Amino acid sequence: MTRHPPSPDQQRVIEEFGLAFEAHGMPRMAGRVLGRLLMCWPPHQSMTDLGEALSVSKGSISTTTRLLVRLGFIERLSLPGDRQDYFRAHPGSIPAMFQQNVAHARMQIDLLERAMAVADDQSPQGLTRLTQARDFFAFMHRELPALLARWESERTDTAGPPIDPFPKEDA
Repeated sequence: MTRHPPSPDQQRVIEEFGLAFEAHGMPRMAGRVLGRLLMCWPPHQSMTDLGEALSVSKGSISTTTRLLVRLGFIERLSLPGDRQDYFRAHPGSIPAMFQQNVAHARMQIDLLERAMAVADDQSPQGLTRLTQARDFFAFMHRELPALLARWESERTDTAGPPIDPFPKEDA
């Protein structure tokens, strides 16, 4: 049984996380799982906990948690004396998402430059769409690392104490 099932308000927000992820090309379930892990207590949940909280199968949770672990949004952990795996939102998951955008921007720049080299119309006017897209990704590639560094320097003032991976259960 889920230790703290989501309230109706939390369920609505969890669904919104799913829709937000889906709008960015990710599986809706990935957003739902991350949304749950960002709001739940304790901060770590088993596959059973997540399946019950989200009313989905363990298979769906297993597939989704593997994806989220691989992308760095969540982490797998084990508790002493417990054979189950648990998952929790990785403390740096949101900045990690933007860090991935830096790598994505580099790939887009390279692709757009290859497209520019083989485009039908090599005139400046003919290359306008490709040039504008390339310039946007170049800007993001250049500016996102500085923005993330600035976030890290400001975050240390507001981050609070580290999260205990093994918090005491509420009675």
